[in-house]
Amino acid sequence: MHFAATLNFLSITRAAHSQKRVSSPLRHFARALFVAGSTTVAAFAFHPATAQAQETLQFGETAAPTPDWPQTSFSVYARNEPIRDILQSFAAAYGIHLVTGRNVTGVANGRLFAPTPQQFLDDLAQTNGLVWFYYGGTLYVNPRSEITRSRIDLPRGAARNARSALEELGLVFPQFGVTAFPENDAVIVSGPPPYVGLVREVLSMLPEDAESAETSIYVYRLKHASAEDRTFFYRDKEVTIPGVTTILRNLMQSGNAGAAIKVRETPGSPESAVALEGLEGEGLNGKERVSAAGNRNQNYQNDAPSGPAQIRIQSDPRLNAVIIRDTKDRISQYEALLSTIDIPVALIEIEAAVVDVNVSKLEELGVDWRGQNGNVSGGFGNIETATPGENELSVAVGPDANLNTILTSAGSYFLTKIRALESSGDARISSRPSVLTVDNLEAVLDLSRTIYVRVSGERVANLFPVTAGIMLRVTPRLISQSNQHSVQLDVDIEDGTIDDQTTVDEIPSVQRSTISTQAVVGRDESLLIGGYVYETQVDNESKVPLLGDIPGLGILFRSTEQSNERRERFFMITPKIVNLPAAS
Repeated sequence: MHFAATLNFLSITRAAHSQKRVSSPLRHFARALFVAGSTTVAAFAFHPATAQAQETLQFGETAAPTPDWPQTSFSVYARNEPIRDILQSFAAAYGIHLVTGRNVTGVANGRLFAPTPQQFLDDLAQTNGLVWFYYGGTLYVNPRSEITRSRIDLPRGAARNARSALEELGLVFPQFGVTAFPENDAVIVSGPPPYVGLVREVLSMLPEDAESAETSIYVYRLKHASAEDRTFFYRDKEVTIPGVTTILRNLMQSGNAGAAIKVRETPGSPESAVALEGLEGEGLNGKERVSAAGNRNQNYQNDAPSGPAQIRIQSDPRLNAVIIRDTKDRISQYEALLSTIDIPVALIEIEAAVVDVNVSKLEELGVDWRGQNGNVSGGFGNIETATPGENELSVAVGPDANLNTILTSAGSYFLTKIRALESSGDARISSRPSVLTVDNLEAVLDLSRTIYVRVSGERVANLFPVTAGIMLRVTPRLISQSNQHSVQLDVDIEDGTIDDQTTVDEIPSVQRSTISTQAVVGRDESLLIGGYVYETQVDNESKVPLLGDIPGLGILFRSTEQSNERRERFFMITPKIVNLPAAS
């Protein structure tokens, strides 16, 4: 089999200054035309004085200069010609070095023509999914799928001059991206691997900015916010509310972002797979499990994210201050941020009352729950006639409200009626806790009972905690409009009891009911949540007056009878705005 190659020079015109430049590519191109297994017919023509370097503005920035090669037309007649071989012929024709990626594949057929070398490469790249760039006498060609994005960390202050340094060296191309982040001393570069490598090599030689690298220590005493994290526990859960120090660390240093409130199960939590390892029996097996719990806790630690060595943020609990060591150019950022965070917030008192009422006595209390499809209405007394100002409570609840949720302006009247029923044993105020919190900070009211169930294994015995009771979690949010103040409440209620009479394998059962709702409560108003009915055993004592009270003999004149009684439980939550500090 014989293969032929034909070189056809069309309208060759050369400027005097480009004669030496052209002769060498011609000889290389003639030697490169014979490609085994395929036939190539190529032709190119020179155009006078068009090989001058050019620069293109892209979004106001200087792009890389056009390759300094002869501006000639280039054409290829290919039959099943590999793309890699066509690129080799092109590079040999113009006397440049070629570097192609491993995944540059595919073949071409027919006549490929372009009036300039750049246009030829652009057409070839667009047709075959390639990207190319020319730098330092080398043509780099890679598949478009190999374009990556990489972060390059630089010395302190070097990122400010990174873009200009790359432009001076001709390493800024419109098809690739270079973005500098001076505040983080980093550059984000996107492009094929050879381009990313060249940029990384150039930027690694940039010196550190001595002025920017100079650090100073700044102390900011907080007046209203807390410098340290606040951690508290409830129901075997650990809740961490981040302080200003943690917020600054997460914002100003690289690493895990975000300073959200964190809730995690403690080792004693009944939901965890290994319960209360600290109370296990002794022995090697128990020690291993305790160690596993310790590792689990260590993994949770929210250590300060790693960042530049110059940044140090520490809190001083004694002064409630934040101590910052950073460069001078960043101090203004800290001051602006801290002045925004350290502001006074409203104080809100959350008062809760848990009331149990005999279902048969609800009419005396004046409670009438009504429900409809898509709408809910509720009130005390006659909901159609009760008006504000009377000793009646009334409200119309919209279609988006929860069943048995009422807003009321007569909470004191409601509790007065409860106390009247309480004297006869038909009602009972189980608890009436009160707590003071700040705007947007959750308040937890937990009245619970915990028992420990012993579970024996082969060589160890574990104690599992079982907790039940009343827990209210209320997050108030102050809403101020036109000198009118109201409070939005996010309420989560868990009501549970431990039934010692009903057991499974000598383990008591637990009954839990949960309620989650939101409401907007005006000044001097309360949120009443009701409709939760349960049964309880009541001891009813009957006796003969006077005779039943005689010590010793009185037992003959009185009797006790047990009966089941259905009771309805109400939760009345009253927010009170204690103080609204004037904005400073």
